[in-house]
Amino acid sequence: MAQVAEVRSSDLFREFLQNVEGGIAVILFWADWAPQCQQMSDVLVELAKDNQLKHIKFAKVEAEKVPEVSQKYEITAVPTCIIIKNKAVSDRINGANAPELTNKIKQHGQSENNMGGTAGKPDQAAPSPKEELNARLKKLTNAAPVMLFMKGNPQDAKCGFSKTCVQLLQDQKVTFSSFNILADPDIRQGLKEYSNWPTYPQLYVSGKLVGGLDIIKELIESGEFQKMLPKKQTLEEKLKELINSDKVMLFMKGHPDNVKCGFSRTMVGLLNDLGVKFGHFDILQDEEVRQGLKTFSNWPTFPQLYVNGQLVGGVDIVKELIESGEFQKMLPKPPTLEDRLKDLTTSDKVMLFMKGHPDNVKCGFSRTMVEILNETRIRDLIYPSVKYGHFDILQDEEVRQGLKTYSNWPTYPQLYVNGKFVGGVDIIKELKEAGELQSTLKG
Repeated sequence: MAQVAEVRSSDLFREFLQNVEGGIAVILFWADWAPQCQQMSDVLVELAKDNQLKHIKFAKVEAEKVPEVSQKYEITAVPTCIIIKNKAVSDRINGANAPELTNKIKQHGQSENNMGGTAGKPDQAAPSPKEELNARLKKLTNAAPVMLFMKGNPQDAKCGFSKTCVQLLQDQKVTFSSFNILADPDIRQGLKEYSNWPTYPQLYVSGKLVGGLDIIKELIESGEFQKMLPKKQTLEEKLKELINSDKVMLFMKGHPDNVKCGFSRTMVGLLNDLGVKFGHFDILQDEEVRQGLKTFSNWPTFPQLYVNGQLVGGVDIVKELIESGEFQKMLPKPPTLEDRLKDLTTSDKVMLFMKGHPDNVKCGFSRTMVEILNETRIRDLIYPSVKYGHFDILQDEEVRQGLKTYSNWPTYPQLYVNGKFVGGVDIIKELKEAGELQSTLKG
């Protein structure tokens, strides 16, 4: 996945262009006093995640901090985006016009792909565009505990329904994040199908669709809405959750691919040299976490490394432990097959183990199961349709064979609800015919 490079000097800008060579680069000129720049920056970050655009390089330049570059490209206002192709400016987007930016980048990216570009050979069994879109949608709907997909943003709503929805949430004192669906046509159309909900705004709580404006109003009037909201975390709860979010967790300055200090760079190098898989958190992005962690763990500096929720220490201590051979002993053992299966079967409330993917099914029985689930509607105000996770057993032979023993069921597909095995396609058919499938799926 591409990153949006932060270019802070003319030398770094020249270096960035050298890395682009004869390819495509998208550069955003911004200023911290212009709030509309943030929307364009968010669009760039999302586009950089698009696998179809992985051959494009993205960068941000703070216009007033690098004036020689701004003058060279005749930047007279922010935000301004330029698209460089074959070392020359090929396109320019003035102002906060996210749809135009998205369309032009995709046009240039598609043109490059059609000409051969630099993308190279596709990976084996590469995900389909729909699979990639669904992965993006899942990530976006879970981007915050309460997530609103709307037209515009809370400060500048672009339709009456979105404006009313924002006002309702603010009146209820709900902390929420938002996504402007006008900035990304793929998300705008894809989310309708993903959640089987045709209009906007759409509100999600903990990754689950609540509904649109009318449903939110009804839930507020009935007193049910506040019960649905995640409880506000204390700082200590937040820190504990972060520390335990991975078996090995590094709190650092920056990101492993874009380190912001030498000590953090050294720590990342040590872990990578040992082949250690680790989670990471950029403490520069959250001052509350940065200061709170110092007190919570009684450790005043960063980076800080945790294993199984316990502080190991900083760079010097980790170096000593590695040299003595003690560090490797501290690392968590790989999960057993049973642990993996438990995690997989409980990774979603409704979990389907199948051959293929719902959009690319590899056997008739799995196709029948997917069709039944997609056709089933839960008679519930909040969740009108079945949402289910899925796992392609053709991609993991260990899981494929292990699950047969784990659930004492020799064939696929297999359906689980709340981690409990329900059955295969014949049992699901029987439950549907008996009128019991809806209650089973609701758990």
